[in-house]
Amino acid sequence: TEPDDNTPSAILRRNLVRDQNNLEYALRHLENDTIETVVEILATAPKIWVTGEGNLAHLSKAFAVRMTLLGLTAHAVASEFVEQAVIAALVKPGDAVVGLGMTALTPTVPTMLRLTRSEGAHTIGIVGSLNVPVAIAAEYVIHAPVDTVGILPSWTALAAITHGLIQALAQRLGDPAEEWLMRSDYFLANYRSFLSDQIPAIRDTLIGYNSQYHVEADKEEDQ
Repeated sequence: TEPDDNTPSAILRRNLVRDQNNLEYALRHLENDTIETVVEILATAPKIWVTGEGNLAHLSKAFAVRMTLLGLTAHAVASEFVEQAVIAALVKPGDAVVGLGMTALTPTVPTMLRLTRSEGAHTIGIVGSLNVPVAIAAEYVIHAPVDTVGILPSWTALAAITHGLIQALAQRLGDPAEEWLMRSDYFLANYRSFLSDQIPAIRDTLIGYNSQYHVEADKEEDQ
């Protein structure tokens, strides 16, 4: 049950309980056939384009990056309509276009879904309501409620759906996904090693610049 007072801890707890309810609803209403189809589309599409508006722009980027780590060719698309129009012109039949939407305030995302769907792309909507424009425009729809206690919708369940899809994709791709993750860890380790070597040199350079600045400033004061 949700606490009924308005202390900060009570508000936090109410939102956590609401998120739990959203997740339970999503679990009860997931359509297995849709999930299987979506995972297969994402696993086999030549290119994957992911877009979202508002806060979901960040989630769409994270989703695209995670698919890239699995070895898939995935790109995040900004919500700015000119960029979406340019990208929509590049989408080919068989590509996958994923749109994230929480509310009706997402005019460009459903437009991109409609245009690319008409050109033969597979369109997938991950939505907070079945009545939002993204859900209406997409060919395949996964519903994750965004009900909240407060002023902003909660994207917790939407994030959980993207995370679950990544895990399902990793299982579907098998060894290639594991290999890409190992290669990513290898390159990340090398970047850490490179930065650990470079940071002291950068620090010494900055100290040198700072010292030179003070020397020149002292000369100007003496004059």
